[in-house]
Amino acid sequence: MHEGGISTPLIAHWPAGITANGELRRTPAHVIDIVPTVLELAGAPKPRQVLDGESLVKLFRDPDAKLQRAAICQHFSGYLGARR
Repeated sequence: MHEGGISTPLIAHWPAGITANGELRRTPAHVIDIVPTVLELAGAPKPRQVLDGESLVKLFRDPDAKLQRAAICQHFSGYLGARR
């Protein structure tokens, strides 16, 4: 909640699924976005239940892409955090 846990870089490498190479993205994302991302890159069908996360694939392919969520909100150990 103090920028150590909510501001952590992600390094993604998968030549068959991610065409970007050595590029940075600054769009905030969340750990809940990992499952939708892996499912999309693997070509797996979407699960019947609703996933809270959003696939990051468009960020891997387009440096100017943005996610559709309004904010990332979390609660941990009595602390609240929101990033918009």
